[in-house]
Amino acid sequence: MDNDLISVVVPIYNMQNKISRCIESIINQTYRNIEIVLIDDGSTDDSGIICKKYLHDNRIKYIRIENGGVSNARNVGISNSNGKYICFVDSDDYVENNFIEYLYDNIDENTLPISGFYSIFLNRKIKNNFKFKKSIKKVSFKNINKLIDKVLNCPWNKLFIKDKISSFFDVNIKIGEDLLFVLEYLKNIENIIILPNCTYNYDNVGSSVTRSINRNRLIQHSILFVKVHNVCEKIFKDYDKKALNKIYKRDLDLLIMWILNNSNEEVLLEILEKSNNNDDYINAVKLFELDDYYLEKDILCKKALKKNRTLFSNIKKIIKKVFIKR
Repeated sequence: MDNDLISVVVPIYNMQNKISRCIESIINQTYRNIEIVLIDDGSTDDSGIICKKYLHDNRIKYIRIENGGVSNARNVGISNSNGKYICFVDSDDYVENNFIEYLYDNIDENTLPISGFYSIFLNRKIKNNFKFKKSIKKVSFKNINKLIDKVLNCPWNKLFIKDKISSFFDVNIKIGEDLLFVLEYLKNIENIIILPNCTYNYDNVGSSVTRSINRNRLIQHSILFVKVHNVCEKIFKDYDKKALNKIYKRDLDLLIMWILNNSNEEVLLEILEKSNNNDDYINAVKLFELDDYYLEKDILCKKALKKNRTLFSNIKKIIKKVFIKR
């Protein structure tokens, strides 16, 4: 049943220790009519040398570009793909041998199929899936808003129709470009089907996403959600900003607590002060009507109070500036 050509786009940057595992998992797919588009994003290790060893397989093409980030690499991959359908596999991840066939068997011209996936952490494979097949007919904001930060925020466990990709990955933002790409795609289809089997392996240890503290993360997070708001307002007739507000606030909670748990109060204070002087962040606070939300919850203040009363006082002053209506 290998009728349609499917392109597999793999962005690569300094993954010499894991790229072979990735490529071989794609080569061994049960669905054979594929092209594998390897985009080397200016790697400085031996990733390119390893990729070239697989070029004896005429389904593989290797393209080296100047380093421009994963979004740019994926965009180059899309532009150089010939398949009717496109899927994405990150170079530190790998797929089960039925990954493509499973998605292909569940796609039609108006449906986005989404596979379950495993998160790999400390040699453990953790299932991320629905226990049953879930179909969403007639994509709307009401139907998808609870999926925004669960299954729509990555491109790699899905199969896209190339002709229906009308917007490429946004190269101007640092986080969340995957979510924006998927949301933009939804305006061109009618249905989503979430599949129960896990066929993608997401390597949480080898993830290209940095685990270090990013001093601009709150700002970048806010820029993302403003963009998500703008996209949802444009493509969904039933868009409800209150529902997105809840997601934004919950994610902001988790992000601030993650910063506290992985650094210290001084770092959080620095990040809050920097955010408070950033127009993008201030605009997001106004848009999502945070008001004195964090003063009411007092989550991080209580945590800071246990360690240092001066820091508690300073953080609370910053929060008053940041989260109260201007």
